Amino acid sequence: MNKKLLKDWYVICRIDEIKENKILLKHIFEQEIIIWKKNNNIMAWENLCIHRGSRLSLGSIENGILRCAYHGWEYNENAQCIKIPSQPKIKIPKKACVKNYKVITAKELVWINLSENPNEFINVKEFQDDNFKYAASGPYFMNASGPRIIENFLDVAHFPFVHENYLGVKDKAKINNYDVEISQKGIDATNVRVFQPNPDGTSK
Repeated sequence: MNKKLLKDWYVICRIDEIKENKILLKHIFEQEIIIWKKNNNIMAWENLCIHRGSRLSLGSIENGILRCAYHGWEYNENAQCIKIPSQPKIKIPKKACVKNYKVITAKELVWINLSENPNEFINVKEFQDDNFKYAASGPYFMNASGPRIIENFLDVAHFPFVHENYLGVKDKAKINNYDVEISQKGIDATNVRVFQPNPDGTSK
């Protein structure tokens, strides 16, 4: 795993997938992540109780406290253990804390970063433009490598042939030059123009 990839922000789930007093289990980069919320505060933690390594996704939530299913250790929304049932009078050390990750919500989606030094949150200019619609969909599982999948999303020249009469038509397959800017934040392609007769199912 390229550590640079961990510095970027990724969608882990939709906000409406997170239910009150329920633990949502997700996977990202072969890691198990639990998502839960207290009021409007959304948490993303490693799926691992720091006591004996039990999966916290097997636990429960009550009154904003997440309880491990194995020994009943209780964690508050800051991922700090606040109660050890077998040792109720013990002073709980600060290191008794679940590994937790930074979370941002945007456009009804929950974005997560696995790095201690994350990149700036992705600047999707269209998020601020009311002329654009957005739709949360997926996840979709593909039998292909990561670079090939990224290439597919960036390659608009296949639209008239693979997605004919929706995202393109064969008699308007020409792709004119467009602008590409490469920076420390990544690659930004703009002014990409494609004739699309029915991109969203409305025939507009």
